Amino acid sequence: MPYPLSHYGQSKLFAEAVLRAYGDVVPHTILRFPPVYGPRDRAVLILFQLVRRGFALTVGGWDREISLIYVKDAVRALLAAGDQPAAGATYTAAHPQTVTWRQFAGEVGRALRRTPRLLNVPRRVAVMVAVGAEAAAVAAGRAAILNRQKIREMTQRRWVCDGVAAARQLGYRPAFPIERGVPATARWYEEASWL
Repeated sequence: MPYPLSHYGQSKLFAEAVLRAYGDVVPHTILRFPPVYGPRDRAVLILFQLVRRGFALTVGGWDREISLIYVKDAVRALLAAGDQPAAGATYTAAHPQTVTWRQFAGEVGRALRRTPRLLNVPRRVAVMVAVGAEAAAVAAGRAAILNRQKIREMTQRRWVCDGVAAARQLGYRPAFPIERGVPATARWYEEASWL
């Protein structure tokens, strides 16, 4: 049962409901993804940049579990879904490897030949920063990139999904565990001079 923690998540769930409401006239297959990382991704770029400097920051602890998917695997999932007749089904496309942020940061460190010091920002401090960011965004007439909903998402103990149905029914097979995806991402960032 979906339980979105932010307006962003709620909007995605609402979009799925609208699509299902027109399912008799709009053939569809819904794919849900965990965080997608890889070349051109700016969300995890920050972690790579910090690790390059010898440290990394998180909120909520480094042992939080998460499902991830490398961008090429996400594309493979989309292509696999496109090759099947639209059945009105919903699938989660994720690598079966559940990792912790500690493991992910360690893999980034190996790819960049660094041993980062892992620092944890207390949740209460992060919430205060988010409130300040929200106020500044209102004053500037923009949306806040960091807000309390984002902190709520970031501090979940487990953000894990199951991609078994996608693998079985779509023939989708992810090929990039973090041990392969993180070094490929680091190489791209370095070649593009993002690091």
